[in-house]
Amino acid sequence: MRKKRITTFLLALIFSINLISADMVTDFKKYEEMGYEENSIWAGQAISNFLYNGIDAPNAMKPTKFKLAISREDFAELIVTYYAKVNDRNKANLKAGKSPFTDTKNRDVIKAYNLGLISGTSKTTFSPDKKLTREELAAILMRFCRLQKLDKIYNKKSLNKFADKQAVSSWAVDSLAYCVDHQYLQGDGYNVQPKKNATTEQVIAILDRIGQTNDWLKKSPDTYMNGFLIPNRLNYKIDDVAHTEGIEFYDYFSLAFNYKDHPDDDRNRESLRYILESKFPDNKEQIEHALDVIIKARYESRLQNKNVYVPVANYDLWIVAYPENMYLQFIRLYGDRDPNDEVYE
Repeated sequence: MRKKRITTFLLALIFSINLISADMVTDFKKYEEMGYEENSIWAGQAISNFLYNGIDAPNAMKPTKFKLAISREDFAELIVTYYAKVNDRNKANLKAGKSPFTDTKNRDVIKAYNLGLISGTSKTTFSPDKKLTREELAAILMRFCRLQKLDKIYNKKSLNKFADKQAVSSWAVDSLAYCVDHQYLQGDGYNVQPKKNATTEQVIAILDRIGQTNDWLKKSPDTYMNGFLIPNRLNYKIDDVAHTEGIEFYDYFSLAFNYKDHPDDDRNRESLRYILESKFPDNKEQIEHALDVIIKARYESRLQNKNVYVPVANYDLWIVAYPENMYLQFIRLYGDRDPNDEVYE
């Protein structure tokens, strides 16, 4: 079963990059409860930028939430933290003021409300657990941009290209047109999907885009992937696989590189050590053992063309070596390994 899956993976790696869709993940109701720590490849740079710039929103930015629809309360924490950062303010000193809401005492919600960024679902309720839709996000982004005195000009006909423009709520037409025109929000090519929920990583990517455009944030030298930091200078190929019915669930991604582009063993060891220690700083002995096996696999035919596992903390580093290429797959353990696979403890 494992060998069949690796063959399928390698074919997919050669011909395409398989990205898991946000819609697919949000259908799995127990995703967060199971503790899957995943993010999409396209969001990795933005998440890394947020961490690199010290945008500390621990509830909203839990690794288990990146692919899930963001709640209104988590969004409030994220936007207030972001506002404080880009305006060089101490978030703790932002005025909370009086709250009209009876269903939450969250101070970030109150601060966002008093900044004029968010509103309630009624005069007295905020509905903190309700998910944020794309048109609601657009309305808040437009308020934020005006608060920051950014460009107010936009083309009101920006929504005309979308087949579902009639589905946009009347109160959201201007703000959604503004965000589409400024390329903060984009459709799928045919629809703008105003009622669709926004995911945490989508919100982070949008805010990062605004921050980079206005020179508010510095770009991180790394890409974030499932809790690991991967240096951009390496130009490793990063891939992930879709979680579909019949396939086991993993916190999974892979790195691929060829020895022609990365011939120096010492540099490869140093780079891979950095990646592994970024998530497992206290597992240095296991990491060094894993690095030994990786380097050996380049030269020893007995370790090539097969599935070789090396445990690191609660992950297995799945090494698939060939004479010219190396595939490293990072898999979090949720069950037993296949007894036919080789494990190097």
